[in-house]
Amino acid sequence: MSGGNVYVRDDEFGWLGAKINSTDGGKADVTVYVPTDSEGKKKPKEVKRSIKLSEYSGESLPLQNIDADGNLIEKEDMRDLPSLHEAAILYNLKTRHEKLNPYTRVGDMVIAMNPFQWLTHLYSEEQRTLFADKIIFKAPEAGDPRKGLPPHIYETSAMAYRGLAAHGLHQSILVSGESGSGKTETVKIIMKHLAAVQSLSADSAIFSADATDAIVKRILESNALLEAFGNAKTVRNNNSSRFGKYIQLQFDVEDGRSAELAGKKLPTCVLAGSINNTYLLEKSRVVGHESAERTYHIFYQILAAPEDVKTKLWGGLAGATNSSFKYIGDCEPLLIDDMTDGQKWEETANALAGIGIEGEKFDTFMRAICTVMQLGNISFAENPSNSEETIIDSKDELNKLGDLLAVETSDIEKALTTRAVTIGRETYDKPLKLSESQETRDAFAKEIYFQIFDYIVAVMNTMTSAENNYDKANEVQEFGRVSLLDIFGFESFEVNRFEQLCINYANEKLQQLYTLDTFRSVQEEYEDEDIELESVTFPDNASVLRLVEGRVGVIALLNEECVRPNGNDETFVSKVCLVNKDNPDMLQGRLFRPYEFAINHYAGTVKYDARMFVHKNTDNISSNLLDLACKSSNELISVELKAAADARLAKPSGGRKKKGQSTTVATKFRSQLTALMNSISETRTRYVRCIKPNPEKLPVRLNLLSTAEQLRCAGVLSAIAISRAAFPTRLHHEDFIERFDFLSSARFGDDEDEKKVEAGEGNSSSRAYVEKVVLDILGDDTTVKEEGQELTAYACGKTRVYFRSGVLEQFEAKRAAALSTHVITMQRYARGYLERSHFQKVKASVIAIQATMRRYNRRKLFLRILQAAINISCWVRCIYAKKLLIRLRKYKAATIIQKYWRSALFFGYFTKCRAAAITIQKTTRGFLTRKHNMEKTEQNMRQSKTFNKLKDFKQSILKLGRAAALADAIAEKAEENKLEGIEEQDS
Repeated sequence: MSGGNVYVRDDEFGWLGAKINSTDGGKADVTVYVPTDSEGKKKPKEVKRSIKLSEYSGESLPLQNIDADGNLIEKEDMRDLPSLHEAAILYNLKTRHEKLNPYTRVGDMVIAMNPFQWLTHLYSEEQRTLFADKIIFKAPEAGDPRKGLPPHIYETSAMAYRGLAAHGLHQSILVSGESGSGKTETVKIIMKHLAAVQSLSADSAIFSADATDAIVKRILESNALLEAFGNAKTVRNNNSSRFGKYIQLQFDVEDGRSAELAGKKLPTCVLAGSINNTYLLEKSRVVGHESAERTYHIFYQILAAPEDVKTKLWGGLAGATNSSFKYIGDCEPLLIDDMTDGQKWEETANALAGIGIEGEKFDTFMRAICTVMQLGNISFAENPSNSEETIIDSKDELNKLGDLLAVETSDIEKALTTRAVTIGRETYDKPLKLSESQETRDAFAKEIYFQIFDYIVAVMNTMTSAENNYDKANEVQEFGRVSLLDIFGFESFEVNRFEQLCINYANEKLQQLYTLDTFRSVQEEYEDEDIELESVTFPDNASVLRLVEGRVGVIALLNEECVRPNGNDETFVSKVCLVNKDNPDMLQGRLFRPYEFAINHYAGTVKYDARMFVHKNTDNISSNLLDLACKSSNELISVELKAAADARLAKPSGGRKKKGQSTTVATKFRSQLTALMNSISETRTRYVRCIKPNPEKLPVRLNLLSTAEQLRCAGVLSAIAISRAAFPTRLHHEDFIERFDFLSSARFGDDEDEKKVEAGEGNSSSRAYVEKVVLDILGDDTTVKEEGQELTAYACGKTRVYFRSGVLEQFEAKRAAALSTHVITMQRYARGYLERSHFQKVKASVIAIQATMRRYNRRKLFLRILQAAINISCWVRCIYAKKLLIRLRKYKAATIIQKYWRSALFFGYFTKCRAAAITIQKTTRGFLTRKHNMEKTEQNMRQSKTFNKLKDFKQSILKLGRAAALADAIAEKAEENKLEGIEEQDS
């Protein structure tokens, strides 16, 4: 299938996308696209590889799910992926995780990727209301109510609520995953949503009662207590649950008939209470932890409390810090839910008060925890006089412990350094060695803390159970249950001890349940599709469970070794390997040490280190320690340890009844697990698988290798193997037609069935059309051989078409071949078009170049002619201009001659005229002067005559006469000047 897009295995990345270059027998040459950065933003590097097909299932490489455009297909429900396998799941999850879509469906199961950041928009009030309305209150009468909704954890809680209300079936939600995957947070989200659903119902007035509100508040606050006493910081998670818990939310479910008569669409469910069951608390963390880890949160919260509170609880806490107690150790401050240890102390104290632990009871409770802390400060030394005996060398710390327990220090020293041994009817104290005394001290501390934890759980159940707190408890025949299981995921470390065996045993039991549920869902799917389900083989872990819990299994032989005198771990391993040597899941390697053995679990092989198995399984405290506890004035220590010891010694059929009565830890855990499985088997089970996308706890980044390992440990891959056991690949009718219709002779419009298929209408006629297309493509090759049997290569359901292993690959090969033929034809036309286009462009370019050259040459010639014409014109103009210049010069000379000639003529004429004018002026002036003089003479004569008459007035007008004479002189002078001017003008 040359050119096909596939996945290949890679040691670093798990799976990588690749493209097949060629295949030759059992090998395939591929181009692998290797990422060059952790964020995938840079272009991947292409690497050529040769792949052995024999290393892959069906000797074929898993196909990539890509669309017609070559893009990776992303599905909200991974059952809709055409090719469903490990690589397809990984890359679908990776695509959604990078888009900040942490939830993905696989049928009824939800896979939750921890985004390592709080996505507020996913948990808003609108989202809670949306899922409650669509799935619960306004759900359609038929069909999947989740249709049209994106995958979300709210759908799991809403479906559980609906299943309880509508069908009256108890519900359980199993949440699993490794540390740091978000299990605890997921359970809290589910609980809050189930509690909030009540207020969203049409009958919310029912839930406003103070009593009910108080119960709901206590239920939700119980998480804070469980986290404080059962959670700790690990290398993988800052708030890791170090125990398993099974929370049973109790609902008062209204009778369906009553709800129908009242006109309700859905019966009302009232959250009435809850019961917590816990499993396998990690007691070893109380007395020791890695340097990068912490012990349980409650210890740090006590030390972070206000000084006055610490002093009131116990004087030894005054001024104490983490480093003051060896069990606690010094560590950096830690924020949990953005709260410090001091703030968490307030939260824990309030939560304890909410369940009735306050006042003197609170002080007693906290002193018991201080006792555990103080036990770690007790140090031992060998007795100088006898190396086989031990003494306590930290007397000050011993006195403080005696003050806490209110017992004599000698009694404490005796209980920690000796052990009572009974032989016959006599009892004597046997001295303990140094290491044995330390183990005794640690065992006492672990037992006290374990009983504190059990006590707090018991009190919580008393304060939150519906039987004790719900007002209408007497009226309820049976409470409906929505149970939440927050269980530790499958574990496989470099060194696996007794705790890992118990954890993996629990996961084997849950995997068996999950396998059966998955097979049941496959049956339902095939029935819905009207396909006959043939005999299907699927992975079964029954042999592993027989190996662990069988009559001669690991637990039975371990219990036997615990009661045998001088029983030890190596003998236990030897017996287990010998008795179960025929079990294929029991492995004993040649290089294994005498205390090592391995079990082939569903998620992989795990090698166990059996050292301390016998000791941890026995888990009994000596009678000396029990007597010491009974002497204590702290009732929590004295009463609870005595009751626990009585419970261990009591037979299951008699004595004081208490949860999980058994002799050994393994037997007790097996009984608890059996009860748990019986409880779950009575419910409709839903699954949530939490995945930690990367060890660094960084947002928007997915490590394919670790994610694949978690999917394997979560049983997701084995469940897929079951769902695809008969028909590994499947396609919706419309997807099949879109992808393969062109291979068939039938064409669109030839058959009405095809139109219905294209419209997405799945019915018998469309089913017939799809089957017709399949047969047309397959021809006579309609069967395949699997394990020597001839089986039908496909099955056509109502909405999907199913294929046996390798059949879809054949379809893809035929599709690739057909597309290759069409592509070659398209390439031919495309190349012809491109060449013609190129020729036309070249031709147009040549013509343009030619035109440019011609224009250039013509222009060049034109410019030369133009320049020549200009030169000739210039020469001609010069000749004409020269002639004109000569003519103008002659004209100018003649003009000058004329000017001077005329000037001479006019000057002579002017001279004559001026002389004549002067003469005329003289004559005129003479005439005028004479006339004036004559007039003056006459005037003088008249004046003379008058003078005689005016002689008397002569003196008075003398001056006037003189003035007149002067004026006359001036006038004469002016007249003379005037005449002179006229003469000058005439001349």
